[in-house]
Amino acid sequence: NNLIAIADAQLLEKSFSESIINYKKALKIKPNESHPTDQIKVAEQGIKEQIASSENDRNYENILKTADNQLKNLEYQLAKATYQQALNLKSDEKYPSDKITYIEDKLKEIADVKRKMEESNKVYQAEILKADGLFNEAKFEEAITSYQSAKKIKENESYPDQKINEIKSKINSINNNDEINNYYLKNCTNIIYY
Repeated sequence: NNLIAIADAQLLEKSFSESIINYKKALKIKPNESHPTDQIKVAEQGIKEQIASSENDRNYENILKTADNQLKNLEYQLAKATYQQALNLKSDEKYPSDKITYIEDKLKEIADVKRKMEESNKVYQAEILKADGLFNEAKFEEAITSYQSAKKIKENESYPDQKINEIKSKINSINNNDEINNYYLKNCTNIIYY
């Protein structure tokens, strides 16, 4: 009875191996008792579940490490799927659930930035087309204004600066030619009067 009481207490505490030892000792004393035999089966099942749970814990931890590395490498879709695998193993865990929420927010943020960039590119291209049209029509001052507007939209683009410099060079050339023409007209007029 003492051995059965000890073994039962160990079984409740999930000390499965120790309870099996005490149940077997009790069976040596009374081999025909069914309680120790039944409880040995319960303890053996408990050991199997502990091993499975331990394996599950290892798998869970490995999956989390993989997901954390994927997230660190900004592989958001992969990381999200891997955190979901972790949740499939342990659905009550908060960590993978929090990471999935974080990734979903990040993906939304990235999509918003991408959408804004696409909108910005459209506005920029429209302004460049307008400026190029003005340039081709020799409306240089208006073209400069339009290229400057395009530059404000995308500051890192060099094309507007190149075109503005080209326009300034053309304006200087025109001004120089006008000065030369005015000089010759003035001097030619003086020669004609003599």
